Amino acid sequence: MALPRGIRRSHDENPKSGYSRYLIKISIPFITSLAEQKKIIAHLDSIYQKIKAVKELQEQTEKELSVLEKSILSKAFTSELI
Repeated sequence: MALPRGIRRSHDENPKSGYSRYLIKISIPFITSLAEQKKIIAHLDSIYQKIKAVKELQEQTEKELSVLEKSILSKAFTSELI
């Protein structure tokens, strides 16, 4: 199996236990520029705010759906649905 760029597999023998393990080593690039770090943080903050807004809308929609479902069932059992 091919691993993504920057990731390599290594084999490590543990003589004490007799087990061998496979390790995946990840190479993480170092960002030297503080300006670039701030830019990334701003982008991640923006994404986080969007996710938070979607979650809030989802919760509101779930509440509204629950109320609607109860209303439809109530009308169905009282013959008001027709």
